Amino acid sequence: MAQTAVQADNEKAGDAVRSLETVTVTARRTEERLLDVPVAASALDAEALERYGTNDLSSIAGQVVGVELSRSASSTSGGSFTIRGVGNLANDLGNEQPVAVNIDNVIFTRGRVVNVAQFDMERFEVLKGPQALFFGKNSPAGVVSVLSRSPTLNGEIEGYVKGEYQFYTNTPSIEGAVSLPVSDKFAIRLAGRFSDMQDGYYKNVAKPRPDPFPAEAGMTIRGASYKWGPGTETEAARLTALWQPMSNLTATFKTLVSSETTNNGVSGAELIGCGGTLPTTYGLPDPTGDCKGDRVTSNGLPPIEVTRNLYNAPDDGKSINETNIWLSSLTVDWDVGPFTFTSVTGYYEFDNYAFDNFDYTTWGQATNTQDVEGSQLTQEFRVVSAFDGPVNFTGGVFLQDDEREYASGTKIAALGPYTGGGEFDGIYDSLVTTAANEGETVSAFGQLRWQVTDAVEVAGGARWTHEEKKTDIGNIFRRPELAIFAPAGFRYTPEFSDDNISPEVTISWKPQDNLTIYGAYKTGYLSGGSSNPATVSNYTSLPDPERPFRYKSQTVEGGEIGIKGSFLNGRLVGDATAYHYDIENLQVQVFDAPTTSFFTQNAGGARNKGIEGQVQYMANDDLTLRLGAQYADLKFTDYDGAQCYAGQTVLPIPAAGQGKMSGACYANAAGGKQRYMTGLRYGSAPFQVITGLTYDRPVSDSWNMTATVDGYFYNATPKWLIPYSPEGGPRQVLNASVRFSQIDGPWTLSLIGTNVTDESWFPPARTDKPLGAAGDIVTYNTMPPALFTLQATYQF
Repeated sequence: MAQTAVQADNEKAGDAVRSLETVTVTARRTEERLLDVPVAASALDAEALERYGTNDLSSIAGQVVGVELSRSASSTSGGSFTIRGVGNLANDLGNEQPVAVNIDNVIFTRGRVVNVAQFDMERFEVLKGPQALFFGKNSPAGVVSVLSRSPTLNGEIEGYVKGEYQFYTNTPSIEGAVSLPVSDKFAIRLAGRFSDMQDGYYKNVAKPRPDPFPAEAGMTIRGASYKWGPGTETEAARLTALWQPMSNLTATFKTLVSSETTNNGVSGAELIGCGGTLPTTYGLPDPTGDCKGDRVTSNGLPPIEVTRNLYNAPDDGKSINETNIWLSSLTVDWDVGPFTFTSVTGYYEFDNYAFDNFDYTTWGQATNTQDVEGSQLTQEFRVVSAFDGPVNFTGGVFLQDDEREYASGTKIAALGPYTGGGEFDGIYDSLVTTAANEGETVSAFGQLRWQVTDAVEVAGGARWTHEEKKTDIGNIFRRPELAIFAPAGFRYTPEFSDDNISPEVTISWKPQDNLTIYGAYKTGYLSGGSSNPATVSNYTSLPDPERPFRYKSQTVEGGEIGIKGSFLNGRLVGDATAYHYDIENLQVQVFDAPTTSFFTQNAGGARNKGIEGQVQYMANDDLTLRLGAQYADLKFTDYDGAQCYAGQTVLPIPAAGQGKMSGACYANAAGGKQRYMTGLRYGSAPFQVITGLTYDRPVSDSWNMTATVDGYFYNATPKWLIPYSPEGGPRQVLNASVRFSQIDGPWTLSLIGTNVTDESWFPPARTDKPLGAAGDIVTYNTMPPALFTLQATYQF
């Protein structure tokens, strides 16, 4: 899908004809043709990324079938990533992602990386299915790899300036980059982007009202602190330095600072269903709320007298979500004889500050203030051989050290100011939670590649991973009235340690140069750990109080077969893959609405099978057609113990010999209830299609026109958590753009439209509304309406 039209020699005819460019990827940590790599992969080059002005990971991923990189609410890990429907079903502050993100050779498994601004990009790659060997400690669902542009040696000063304006959201943006060749051995590139959304695409209609709670008598609920969301402001800059002191030694240093601020912390949350005619909080109906997906929310905040006395809340009492990121990498490549040695050092530091109301009504009774900061230091050493003989190898070690701390102040009841004295005297919070996490990873991998014949290659290897994690979590303040939460001063200190070996074997056959057929046995691993809920419940009476926090590692095993090739003199390029994987100890999320707590637990097992493919055809010198499709079938194969949704009928424990119904809620021997999920399908839309065309030709002696249209088609999303959710049905989205570029000049003018038919769609609900009635349900990540952007680019 990344492939673009170039001139290629046709030796038989003696003329130059148009064909599709051969794409280079780094799926096995060395540059290879996409056609030759025995991996299900997709790539978007710089031209493809420019089609729709994509500048964040979420919108870029949407251009590849079967890939989602979504933001999540501020009180979670910050993101939820999915490939082939396999993604993050557990999303608290302590959880890692089964989809790894690799930015400029540094690997990430934490969701907050979705906030990194994307600009001045060279390539975007997606490797689907388990990737145990070549990227960090492991990735059981796949890898998304992002590579920014670097300067070139012995070149001229070059760069660009780009200005944009998005009409509906009233968003001006400016972006630019410049490469400076300092000498024939050293060059630098500076790039930056600034964007400021003045309005947004979902409306907050909460109104000020007299505070109805006795403990806050005489005060005024303030209503909405913003009219339009998300109101995103982005500031980012990157420095790249390239040094080549010798022909066989290259060092590339990149450092990025990125800041993203929105006017809310709930990621487009919206109520899409209610138990009554209006949503409620503590039984009070919200007079400005509704119970349908319409890009309208009613999310208010407590009185200013309250917010001024909430733990670590902003001075102005307005909702906010601000993420600051610093990312640096140093990559050194050294060629010595038949070996290439590579060292990658990465440092990542982030902080996130957020404040908002999570009851999603005017009454503002589930406020949370979150302050999270963390760092990650990684070091990887690799060696790749290039012997003339039939056997070669790749091997390496990976080391990671990470730390995360957070403080969370939560108000879920109108109890008035605390009058118990001490440092928390006078605050309105229900509790204040703090946590500190430390993690260490040591990992090593090796792969042998045997060229059995000119056409057949056998590759096999394994990665060993050792993980250690420590958590210290508890409440430093708790209202005496709320015994459901852990008492102040009590600390939970769960620890985690695990070892894993993930093998992989691939056989590939090339009957001709532009055709590859392969089969692979693959495994994958996602480390376990400890939940980091924003509110900590009281488990002090349990024999093992730390047991609810701990969850096991997730593993995957299976295989796939694939074919990829180039035909018709390079005018037709395509691939297809079929796969089947079994997942053990699938990490899933449980939400407890009364305490607004998210926890991670393990389902026994799941299965993921499907088929996918993509094809690109150059119909003539001007017209290129493309198609990508996926059918992914995900099902729980062993999951008894899920959370029942609010109001669900509780059935008695089945008699001996009687089975359970999938999706039903049953009483358990401990006097509680749990849901039987075995047999239910889950994940994102099983069937997805992206089809499009690009028409490119001169319209005069001075100008060239490029018109692009892409249609995105999805069938219904499984409603596995809340089956009566009214949303999640089939959807169709259409994007289009037209560009006029000077043939011998510096200017390009573009008009870009996304969701041009103004399709309205909302994901099915995944949680009950905090503090609401049975039937009050909420969804996240509201899909934007039709957005049009005018863009002008000047290249020099």
